Amino acid sequence: MLKRRYLLLLLLFCSCEEIVNPDLISADPVVVIDAIVSNTESKNYVILSTTSAFNAQGSTPKISGAKVTLTYSNESVNYTELDSGKYVPIEDISTSLLSGQYRLEMEVENNIYAAEGILPTFILLDSITVSKREENPSFDDGYYPIIHFTDPPNEINYYMWEIYLNSEFISSDDIILNDDEAFEGRSVAYELPFSINLEDVEVGDTVKVYNYSISSDAYNYYNGLLLLVGSGSPAQAIPDNPVSNIEGGGLGFFNVCQIDSTFAIITN
Repeated sequence: MLKRRYLLLLLLFCSCEEIVNPDLISADPVVVIDAIVSNTESKNYVILSTTSAFNAQGSTPKISGAKVTLTYSNESVNYTELDSGKYVPIEDISTSLLSGQYRLEMEVENNIYAAEGILPTFILLDSITVSKREENPSFDDGYYPIIHFTDPPNEINYYMWEIYLNSEFISSDDIILNDDEAFEGRSVAYELPFSINLEDVEVGDTVKVYNYSISSDAYNYYNGLLLLVGSGSPAQAIPDNPVSNIEGGGLGFFNVCQIDSTFAIITN
């Protein structure tokens, strides 16, 4: 009897060490479109790529040889491929944007993808101040950017923010969004929900903040990205992909926006 139990235990432990290599389900690649039109020349581009298997090595595959055209206000502008998978307008469109609808069309290997967006209201930033907080029990130590501007009245506005320290993009891991529910139509000093580490800053450094005036669709899309990135806990249900405005079966988003910026010099 003891011998039999020993054999059963031996079989149990051996089975626990068995290496299992499951078959991985793979899907066909899907076109991914990262596109922006704005009043800033460097922020007018289309990046085309494809999805890849989750365990694939290397960078995301880029798509070359596509045909890209932007139509707005009875104007049509063709794009040229600047780098592999990155397309830019053949002429500067940043100074000729007009209110109204913009349509982007992309031909990729005989498949047509398209997207539309409406140019939001331009929001002018007045100035920026930077508050240094140290040994404050209510806040982590750091420099906190405060943006001064007037929110346009009688309309819902949506904001996306980027923060740079000495020309280095330091908010790249955070999508900073807000609407104007708390300050609709008022002049405000809005403190961004982001701080810069004290040890990363020296007197004389420059803090620059960009505001993207975006549409409600863009706001919902980037909020969806935040939910997707934040769904890392096993207890959380994985959300669906953010709602895209791409027609034709592609993923991604076409962001039509207006951009303004302001900066401050660190003095203490």
